[in-house]
Amino acid sequence: MNESDYINALLRGQTTETPHYLYKYRAFDEHTFDMLENEYIFLCKAKNLDDPSECKTTFVIEDFYNVKTGRISYRVVDGILEYLAPYASKDNLEQIRGLVFRTMRRDGSIDRRLLLESAFEMEELAPNVDLAPIVTFLANIPERFAEPELRERIEGLLLLALQAREKMGICSLTELADSPEMWKNYADNSTGYCLQYSMDEYDDKQSLFPVVYSDKRDTEILPAILSSFLGFFIVGMSYGRIQADQSHFFRLFLTKNSNWSYQKEWRIIGNADEKAKAPRIDAVYLGENALKEKRCAMERFCKKNGLKLILK
Repeated sequence: MNESDYINALLRGQTTETPHYLYKYRAFDEHTFDMLENEYIFLCKAKNLDDPSECKTTFVIEDFYNVKTGRISYRVVDGILEYLAPYASKDNLEQIRGLVFRTMRRDGSIDRRLLLESAFEMEELAPNVDLAPIVTFLANIPERFAEPELRERIEGLLLLALQAREKMGICSLTELADSPEMWKNYADNSTGYCLQYSMDEYDDKQSLFPVVYSDKRDTEILPAILSSFLGFFIVGMSYGRIQADQSHFFRLFLTKNSNWSYQKEWRIIGNADEKAKAPRIDAVYLGENALKEKRCAMERFCKKNGLKLILK
């Protein structure tokens, strides 16, 4: 299961499998033993993450959606048609796109008559799914965008996206148990420590997501929001025969450049500056360059709490 499939399954409430263990590399600081003794993790603001491009959102709404007329751009229509990707070959999907785009006027409105006339040809290109819900939705876009529920959801998500770097809190974990790069970059050149968290019985798995690594980051969030939430309406109209990709919007908070892929990162997501319940600690690794006083303090803590201490 790839990262997007995992995110979709989790958001749908389906059973997902996380790694048995995830790891947190940290430098010793004034919060270390307070966090350990009170069993919490700190969700830092997204703007403080190591990749400065993360969680940034930019958009010019007029480029995608005309508020007055309810007409949308080619990019948004293209996003909606992506829901057909599992049901048509790449070449057939391109032909369907061409048929739909042919029905769009220069001002962004759709020629309903021409769209309905093209429906039969589109059905031949994707014979394993009922295209009626998508065709019907596209033909009625102005009326759909006038629906208060849809407008309210889109506006709420736009606000969340714009405020994400201040209001979204993230705790980064990794699959890597003993990584020289992680010791160097996140445990103060091996003077810090690494916590081994047991994830099998973690109560907040619905807040835990894998990071998606990509060479291309799309920070223009409006197309993602429109594609995702229009998709929910289409899914409802298709009685579940078309699956929604709910990860479109969420990937804004879970995408990093491929240069960071060595980190194998997972994220616990919540409110910024929140002290969230931590997973259970199975072991503590102590950096090889840890100062004697820090080493002694960690030894006392582990002995008191029955934790395995692994010295590097």
